[in-house]
Order: sequence, then C-alpha cells, then structure tokens
Amino acid sequence: MSVFPNELLLRIFAHLDRRTLRRVAFANRTFSRLARTFLFSHFAVSRYITCLKEHEYDPVSASQLLQLSRCLDFWTSEEIAPVVRSCEISPQPWFAKQVAVPQLLATFFDYIARFASLRSLNLSNIQLTPLAVSTLARLPMLGELILESCEVADGDSMPSVSNVLRLCHFSYISSKRVEAWLPMLEPSCLRVLRTDAELHNSAVIPIFPYVHDLSVCLCPTPTPADIAFLQKLPGVTKVNIDLDWTRSPRSPLTALSADVLPVLVDFTGPIRALKLFLARDTLKCIETDDEASLDDFVIELQRVPAPLTNLIHLTATFNSSCTATALAAIFASLPRLEDVEITFADYESDFLDPTPAELLSTLPCIHGISPHLQRLALIWKSLDDVNVDYIESECDFPTVCAALVDQCPDLEVLWLDGRDFIFCWHTLDDNMDETEVLVTDPKDIDGVRFEWEALRKLPQLVYEDDDVHRSSV
Repeated sequence: MSVFPNELLLRIFAHLDRRTLRRVAFANRTFSRLARTFLFSHFAVSRYITCLKEHEYDPVSASQLLQLSRCLDFWTSEEIAPVVRSCEISPQPWFAKQVAVPQLLATFFDYIARFASLRSLNLSNIQLTPLAVSTLARLPMLGELILESCEVADGDSMPSVSNVLRLCHFSYISSKRVEAWLPMLEPSCLRVLRTDAELHNSAVIPIFPYVHDLSVCLCPTPTPADIAFLQKLPGVTKVNIDLDWTRSPRSPLTALSADVLPVLVDFTGPIRALKLFLARDTLKCIETDDEASLDDFVIELQRVPAPLTNLIHLTATFNSSCTATALAAIFASLPRLEDVEITFADYESDFLDPTPAELLSTLPCIHGISPHLQRLALIWKSLDDVNVDYIESECDFPTVCAALVDQCPDLEVLWLDGRDFIFCWHTLDDNMDETEVLVTDPKDIDGVRFEWEALRKLPQLVYEDDDVHRSSV
C-alpha cells in the first residue's frame, strides 16, 4: 500500500468539515495527529474561565471548577497546545465586573508559552495583570493581538519594556493607556494598527515606518497629540477615521499639512473628516458612509479650487435623494472616476424626488461623466411605503445603458438597484459579449441581488506585506 505524504493529507483535511474531521481522527494514529491541526486550531477560552455560568448570580461548585480545570489542562497540554493557531477570550461584561482576575484565567496565562504556534489572540472584557502582559512576549509566532475593553488594574503599571511584541496587526479598543502598549511593539514588524483610544502623550510612541493600514478615532478638530501621533506613521496608505464628538466642541476643520500621512491612498470616514486629506495628490479612493446629505459632499468637493484628477474610486452613502445636478457636480469635481458606488438611503421623505425612474432617464444626459468609468452602481434604500416602484414602465433601461456605454467605452458593470427593481449589465470576454438582467418581481429580486452582488463590489487595493511571520499550514 502506497503512503501519502503528510503534506498532501493536510491539504485534503483542510477542506473537511469538523464532523468529518472527528471521524477521520479515529481512523489511525497518523490521521489523529494530523487532524489535530484543524480540530484544535482555535481555542475559545471564555467558557472555561466563566465556569459555564448561565446567570451572573449562579454559584460555581467545586466539582464544576475541577472539571473545567481539567479541560484547560487538556488545551494547554504538550500534545494540543502546539497546534492552536488562534485564541479568543471574551466573557460577558458582567463577568469582568464581578471577577477581576478569575482563577482559571491566571492558569491560562501561566501556560501561555506552550502555545508556540499561536498567531492570533483576541482578548475582551478582562482585566489584565502586568505579569499577563509580560507573558505575551513569550509567544514567538504571535502576529495579531486584538484588545477590546481590556484594562490593567488601577494602581498597576505596565511593563517598562520596548520592542518585545513582534506583531503585524495590533488593535486596541479601549479608553486609555494606548501610549503604554505602543512602545512594546516592534516598529519594523507592525503593518496594521487600529485604536479608538484618546491620545495624551505621543512623545513615548515610536515611529512605525511600515504601518500601511490605520483605523483611528480623532477629535472633531485634531489635537496636537493627534497630529503628532499621525506623523509617527509615515507609510500609511489606507486610513479609516472616526470622530469622537464627546472629546471636542464642533469647530472648523482645515487640511492637515503634507507631512501627516504623506502617502495616503485610501480614505474611509465621515464627510466632515474628508477635508483633512481631500486635496492630497496621492489620494485615489474615498469611502464615506456616515449618511450625510449629498449636498454636503458636493460642497466639500467644490471647496477644492481645481478638479481632483487623482481620485478614481468613490463609495458613498447619502441620507438624501439624488438629482442629476448633484451627480453632474460630482463628476465635474472628480473627472477621472473609474469605480463609483453611491447609495441613497432616504428614510425620512414620504416620496422620492426625483424618483429613480426620473433620475435614470436623465442619466445619459448628465454632462461630464468620466469617460474612464468602468463600474457604476446606484442604489436606493428607503422605507417600504416610499414610492420607488413603477420603474419598468417609466425607464427604458437598455436605452440608458447603451447611451452610457457610448459615453464611457470602458464601462464593464452597470448596477441599478431599488427596492422594487434591479437592472444589471456587464461585459464578458474583453467586451465581446454582454449580459443584462432586469427584475421587477419582488419574489426574484433578492435572489438576483445575491447572485450578482459580487459584480458591483469595487476592487480592493492589495498591499504587499513583508513576510514577518511564517504562514500557517
């Protein structure tokens, strides 16, 4: 009987569901050992440290504690711990308030070094001790650390060590002490940083030259500490900004200087924060979904003296109807758009004005539509009783589509989506063949939307990361 190499068996096992894997594991010792790689790749610790309590006031018996301790011993054993790749500790908030440092959580951190292959650790709603924080440095393969509502006990100080966590991805969702965590990260490894914590002392934060993806919460008017922090991240190409209105009164925003995120390519955030970076020559992509009005967006675009020829991707959601005039203003300010997806979420009006049919009928007549346009998606979302139907008799979709193709010879996808209609058109085989679908039957709309939705998705920018950590099997 020929012997299959383990590498081939691992590839086969990777496509099996958990039930089948458990059956395979009983076949022989080799299969059992290889199946562990997938059966025990993720360790959810919460059910052990919270002692399976169904209610916050339920007592925990000694026998329960002993049983759960034995389960934890199994996961931290020399046979199982080395195959664990991801770990999550996320008890309910009430448990974190009731039990500061549960006994089994302390046991977990005592044995954490045994998880030699751990790549991702997600902690939430637990109180950390300085010793627990220090033990994280004993995980040689740890590449992703996510902390949410995890605080070090008041009165305890963070370990005063630097560059000990070689993380690619660090996420810190909390209210304080992010300045204590950032110096612990190795600057040459970090690629993705997400935090909503308020910054007070950016002087202790090192420069992270290779971070390209940043999510951050700023004051509505960025403080000097906010700006100094952003200057520590010169390589960011993609930023997701949220504004915390509790931290600063409303005041005018001005564009940030060119040394703040100097190579920014992709912006996601509210329209109010867009003006911080809108005039950047490097900016190519805008995504905004705070449901401001379309007029507010047009005003921000028109504040820039010259057309923004560098911007090619636009994804936006507006809390208003759309007019041909507003669309014309967008294309006039962004003359080189290639991918456009705009959602009109008007939940306040009793009647859409203009209706989708009226707008679509005038769409080919809009002056200045980018001849470089490749994908266009216009989506209407509204209350059930708002008049968005009767579209089939009011709009000649094939004629609209043909007129747009004449204006935009590079057009590949046209997606028009309302509550009571969907029109999808796209090209196949290098523009040699075309496919289009018009659906107005409510019973079929959801199915068509699901089937065709991938076509309207704008392509995601792909950033090449250095291989800081070895890939998992």
